[in-house]
Amino acid sequence: MTLNVKAQKRNKGHPVLHVTGRLDAEAVPVCEAAIRPWLQPSTQVLILNLSGLEYICSLGLRMLMQTRQALAARHARLLMTNLQPQILRVFELAAMLSKTEVFDSVESADIFLEALENKIRLTDSDVDD
Repeated sequence: MTLNVKAQKRNKGHPVLHVTGRLDAEAVPVCEAAIRPWLQPSTQVLILNLSGLEYICSLGLRMLMQTRQALAARHARLLMTNLQPQILRVFELAAMLSKTEVFDSVESADIFLEALENKIRLTDSDVDD
């Protein structure tokens, strides 16, 4: 199966890229090209729905971590959702997970982001007082 990346621009919330298929060495450039437009300064959070990702190679891991680093360098976030057990295991073995990056669903990521935004608003209002 080839790699497919479809963008979902939502009226409310952050963009979601649905990644399906195999992220092998041949597919990494395809995935990079699909992600690149979303690395603009206006993107504060990018959510990758990996529910359909069946396989990831080391180059795919590297590309995702470079994406995370590029976003983090400007205080933006990369969140990954719906990882299949075999994909989650690869990330665990590579020690590339933090608790704030992986969620069971896009809805869980949205709840996390809403709580984070509320916390920031509360902190900002404390400073203003």
